[in-house]
Amino acid sequence: MSTTQHRLPTGLRREQLVICCGLVAATQMTWGSVVPVLPVYAASFGAGPAMLGLVVGIFGVGRLLANLPAGLLLARVPARPLLLISVAGVVVLTVATGFVTSLPQLVAARLVNGVLGAVAITSGQTLLAQRTPKWRRGRDMATLQAMQLVGGAGGPALGGLAMLLGGPTLVFGLAGAAAAIFLCWALIRPDDGPLVRDGDAPLEFDDEPAPRSLASKALLAVNIVGFAVFFARFGGQQSLIPLIAYQHVGVSPELFGLGLGVVTGLSLLLLPLTVQLAERFGRRPVLAASLLASGAATGLYLAVDEPLGFLGVLLVVGGLTAISGPLPAAMLADHAPPNRIGVATGIFRTCGDLATVLGPVLLGWLYERFGMSLPIVLLAVSGVAAALAFAALTRVR
Repeated sequence: MSTTQHRLPTGLRREQLVICCGLVAATQMTWGSVVPVLPVYAASFGAGPAMLGLVVGIFGVGRLLANLPAGLLLARVPARPLLLISVAGVVVLTVATGFVTSLPQLVAARLVNGVLGAVAITSGQTLLAQRTPKWRRGRDMATLQAMQLVGGAGGPALGGLAMLLGGPTLVFGLAGAAAAIFLCWALIRPDDGPLVRDGDAPLEFDDEPAPRSLASKALLAVNIVGFAVFFARFGGQQSLIPLIAYQHVGVSPELFGLGLGVVTGLSLLLLPLTVQLAERFGRRPVLAASLLASGAATGLYLAVDEPLGFLGVLLVVGGLTAISGPLPAAMLADHAPPNRIGVATGIFRTCGDLATVLGPVLLGWLYERFGMSLPIVLLAVSGVAAALAFAALTRVR
């Protein structure tokens, strides 16, 4: 395959990259910030355990409902204005949630915030994909992943501190303020406009024709990977694994929380390695290998019955999962038609959020009915199966 000479870099200017990634990460941070306060806040309106589950889960329903419509909308409107409008909506509604006066208002606010959050994440990822040339896409997606990790890790800490200092209203106010800072930054800085204009070199910078259809094996493979990654993260790491840690191994919540913090730090440290591996060997083999290895390593939870060994497996699985971090989104942009990246992103986010809803419910039910072995096996098999399906569907003939 011949390769054309690279032009001057046409990727996002560094400031614009940070603004785009910051808007996405700050939006995600608003979700994490309210986690410590939601049980107390909902209980103040008379919510029992079941209703608290609704308050928490309705946010995910909003995301699930909005991902695909947001992607379809992005086929008609520019991504940047939609990103700014949706983040502004998240800011206003997050702050307003601190002033609701009834449980139905709280549920409604959570639902609409889920919708706006889905639009923000989908449009932000689409904007980054549209404006980043293929040769820089892995690096820029890694930047997005890093800022999301920081936002996801910092959110609960911010929420817990604000809860101690001023109560629920301060929590929601500070959560909205974090996103407002990046929003103001974006509004006062000029937009660079499209980074790939008519007549410019294509995103691929080589002789490969641009994809023309969303109905491709490569996009199907990426969506399978997205489902598996979200299934493992929300059904496994954030739902099933804590139950096993507390009830079977005797890990304290404080020690488990520390372990998750170390996993987050390890994920940040491994992002540069992911970029280097993907640039040297290609995104496809690195993604397939890391997903296969993390799925197989998940089975090691069955072999440990003491806290240090359990935390060791947590770090191994977390590290292997982190290597694949930014690659699915980068490959999604590689294989989506340039004018349908928004739709492809909406489909990808929908697959992920389906796993977010299904994973905790299914694995929790299996754990309650059959104990820890069956859900751990299912979690491991899902990762291995997704890796094999991805490798088969993306195989170059």
